[in-house]
Amino acid sequence: MSGEPTSENLPLRLRIDQVLSFPETGVSIYGTVEQGVITAGMGVTVTHNGTSVVSTEVLTVKTKNEGLPTDGKPGDMVGLRLKAPQDEDGDTVDLFTMVSVGDFIGRRSD
Repeated sequence: MSGEPTSENLPLRLRIDQVLSFPETGVSIYGTVEQGVITAGMGVTVTHNGTSVVSTEVLTVKTKNEGLPTDGKPGDMVGLRLKAPQDEDGDTVDLFTMVSVGDFIGRRSD
C-alpha cells in the first residue's frame, strides 16, 4: 500500500556505539541504524539528550564487519566518516570531543 511508512521515508535514527580517532583518517563512528536509511552525502545532526550538538555531512557509510560501501538500513551496524564540521568562525571542530557513545544521528533538516 502506498503511504505506508518504509525504511526509506522514516526519519533517520542511528545509535552511536563506538567513536574512534585515528591520526591518519580522522574520526570514525560506528553505530546501529534503528530507523530510516543513512547514505553517503546525507546531511546529518548528532544529538545528545535531545539537544543538537553538531551538524555535518556523511562522507562514507560502510558495513562494520566487511568494510564495504553501503546504505545503512534498520538493524545494520555501520561505520561512518563524517565531514569535519566548522564553528561560526570557520575553524574546524574536533568531532571526537563532540560525539559520544549513546548519542544519536538523525537527518539534518535544512
